[in-house]
Amino acid sequence: MGVIRNVLLIFVSLLLFVSFSFLILSLTLSSSLTYDNVRTQSVSIIHDVLENDFNISSMISQSYVLMDYYCKNHSVYNFNANGYPISISCDTVAKGHEAIVEEGVKELIAKIYYQDYDCTFFACFKKGGVPIFLISKLAHDSFLKYFFLFFALSLVFLAFAFFLLEKKTNLTIFAGGVLILAALPFIKIGGVLSFLSDKIYFQFMKIFLSQSKTIAIIVIIISVALIILGIVFKFLKVGISASKIISNIKKGRNKDTK
Repeated sequence: MGVIRNVLLIFVSLLLFVSFSFLILSLTLSSSLTYDNVRTQSVSIIHDVLENDFNISSMISQSYVLMDYYCKNHSVYNFNANGYPISISCDTVAKGHEAIVEEGVKELIAKIYYQDYDCTFFACFKKGGVPIFLISKLAHDSFLKYFFLFFALSLVFLAFAFFLLEKKTNLTIFAGGVLILAALPFIKIGGVLSFLSDKIYFQFMKIFLSQSKTIAIIVIIISVALIILGIVFKFLKVGISASKIISNIKKGRNKDTK
């Protein structure tokens, strides 16, 4: 019976490790894909894409005279950037080419992020083309849902582990140990990506995992807290057991004296 229990515990441990890994991954992705983080992380990347693929600086230079003339009687200049309507304030136009490009990039990021993609997360892949929806609110919300799914799944595996552990007070130590193992790879994953390639898809992967180290550190702190909590429980149990023994000895002595 003990062998079967141990084999089942190893199996549940592996399942819990996988569940914790996906939980941390989904939390990392959802945290990395908040609007403020996407805007901060992707400005230079989107700028490079527009420069390399559309020669945006040249386009602005050629259109600047028209923009400047248009802004004499208007407050906003509207144009189309690869299918996305962009509005540039005429105050920005007055500041010159770089200011126009900078505001245009920020506007484009906002349009991409908040666009209604009219599809579910996985259905959007079937549409083909560049999966630009991956840096959108749709992706953020989808990964957040997966976080809660894996959180619930992890609780189920922890419940199984509780019944399989001989000493139930070891549950928090067990959970903390598995959680640390799942979190450790996320400490370095961002750094590994920086050495892989300068290609654009690797640049976008850096956005998706930009919060990986922060999330991993938080998870490790929680793991250590769980382990310490388990150790405290053990000491409390030992202390309670010792006090009971001492109490029983005292009772026995009192009976002998009577």
